[in-house]
Amino acid sequence: MQVSKPIILYLPELFVIKMEQYIATHPPSWKYSIEYFYYLAHHLTIKQIQQNKKEYLPLNTKYLKSITVWNIYQYIKYLVNGEILKRDNYTIGGKTYHYKLNPDYLKGFREYEIKPDTNLYSKLIHKKKLNRSHINRLSPHLKEMYRLFKKIELDYGKAKEWVKQQPDEAKKYYYHTSLQMLKDKRFRYFKRNSTNQRLDTNLTNLKSELRQFIKKDYISIDLANSQPFFLNILLNHIKDNIFNINTKDIPLCSGLLGIDIVKWFGKQQFNTLSKIHHNEPFFKNGELLKFQETVVTGRFYDELISSLDDETLSRDEVKEILFAILFSRNEIFKDYKKIKPYSKEKRLFAKVFPSTYKIVYLLKYKDHRKLSVFLQRLESNVFIDLICQILVSHDIVPLTIHDSIIVTDEQADEALHICEKVFDKNFGVVPCFHVESLKKN
Repeated sequence: MQVSKPIILYLPELFVIKMEQYIATHPPSWKYSIEYFYYLAHHLTIKQIQQNKKEYLPLNTKYLKSITVWNIYQYIKYLVNGEILKRDNYTIGGKTYHYKLNPDYLKGFREYEIKPDTNLYSKLIHKKKLNRSHINRLSPHLKEMYRLFKKIELDYGKAKEWVKQQPDEAKKYYYHTSLQMLKDKRFRYFKRNSTNQRLDTNLTNLKSELRQFIKKDYISIDLANSQPFFLNILLNHIKDNIFNINTKDIPLCSGLLGIDIVKWFGKQQFNTLSKIHHNEPFFKNGELLKFQETVVTGRFYDELISSLDDETLSRDEVKEILFAILFSRNEIFKDYKKIKPYSKEKRLFAKVFPSTYKIVYLLKYKDHRKLSVFLQRLESNVFIDLICQILVSHDIVPLTIHDSIIVTDEQADEALHICEKVFDKNFGVVPCFHVESLKKN
């Protein structure tokens, strides 16, 4: 008879200590179960790992009720009152607060077992079984990729030794949780993101240095400066199909995605773009060619540093500039004033690529998320729906991390050749790829 394994939660040790002290001095006014407090902390941790760019995150109480208890909001409010959970100062639509674990308590870690004979255990396992049912609806090549993903193993002993050496206590806690979610294969996830169509798995959110502990010799094939490259594809599409014709005759789709980009970004934006085109040369002084050359050759970040003539800029700081350009709002209102987020970064980019900045600004004017989602959809279409499908048809089953594929050492040359052919066929250029072993020396 098979014995059910308990579910192991990793929790910050100081968080547990502070919570237990608060419960002892200010006991809840209702009949409670300690495991729901622990699960809330774990649930927020997983969301933070999956959305690490956001400080505060929403808690879906309807979902939480389905796997915990009907009055789960009482648990949330109780932890907020004890300042064990932090809540933001604004609301979304006047209704939903966002939360984070108190960062002062993210120190150490402690294991907590959810026993098989508890209601929480039964609901969590049932929910995971329901979530896995979507695998049957995946296309054949994604099913093959899922089977490989479920089989991969890590050297967890060496991975945990690496984590122990890290100085940041909060990050150590998140790394331990990521490893535990991989180790317990019941909690490996593999799904397409409904918004940007990316394939999200435990690997996509795993710290890159921890991937070296995947067993077997794997090679990563990574598209150099991926987001600038796909932005360049969009800019060329705008130049070739919009600026050269009357706006009322704009094509209905943008090739691979089958998206009407005028509807996607807004007709008003393209009318304004047309006026910019008539008032000044599009990408004057060879700006488009310069941008295209740097992204295709994989030198975008280095060239931006060189053009800004600032030797103090690091590569990570330049990536932050690009993040600001593509992902942030154009303006926000704070204290009744209009503020430009990342104003310094935007000013630096506009200094080198002024026309590009104007176009990006307009594409984000109606909804700043539209541009980043479009670029991510284009990326996922190329990598997941084109490259991966061809690879599987050649008996090369890859793992993926958004703009890169991971294959075994003996498959690397053929896989790289397939990647180059896909880009050449669809975009007429062969970009630069970084090819390196996951294993670190």
